[in-house]
Amino acid sequence: MAGLAALLAAALFASWQLVWRRQPQKAAGGGWVLRADAGYWTSMFIAGTLGTVIGDYCSHNLQLGDAWASLLLGSILGALFVTARDGLLRSLWYYWLTVVAVRAAGTVAGDFLAGRQVLGLATSTLVTGILFVALLTAWKEPGEPKWVRTGS
Repeated sequence: MAGLAALLAAALFASWQLVWRRQPQKAAGGGWVLRADAGYWTSMFIAGTLGTVIGDYCSHNLQLGDAWASLLLGSILGALFVTARDGLLRSLWYYWLTVVAVRAAGTVAGDFLAGRQVLGLATSTLVTGILFVALLTAWKEPGEPKWVRTGS
């Protein structure tokens, strides 16, 4: 399993360097926008597979079980998000590290929730779908900052 993870990490690096390393597009607002071309999706597929392998490795090979692996990988993901709050997520290497971590944590959390002792596959799929639709419905794009003039 560790050999497969190393192979997938090397494949992710190679696809990022060889296929998808072109400069991202400049957005109208001055920020950078990643291109969602074939190279991006190749890298995303490999990163997702690597994250799944890491999640299964922690749960099964390290014998942490789904619950403990969820806590471990969820904590690592939380630390990545906290660290990235000042813009580090815009760095490509950190972006891909976070994609792998999201997939790893999501794999074991999904396995935990889909287990017969918790919700079961059908119920966890329904709950996850409802939460996803609710998130998309509630999502608000940040607008321009609204400045309020105070009394002069």
